[in-house]
Amino acid sequence: MSWSPADGFHIDDDVERGPSAVARLEAEPGDDDERDDLPYEIRCGRSGPWAKVVPDSPDDD
Repeated sequence: MSWSPADGFHIDDDVERGPSAVARLEAEPGDDDERDDLPYEIRCGRSGPWAKVVPDSPDDD
């Protein structure tokens, strides 16, 4: 599958792709935008893939 960020965001280069049970990526706002980064986990379930925003881990600073 693939992903596409919302307008005003881009995907960080540090993406943890599969194949695995969990893929991770971070949507980052533009340079002049004050919004926080949005780290996501994408998992495959019985009905297909699903994503959720997760808290930043301490080593992401």
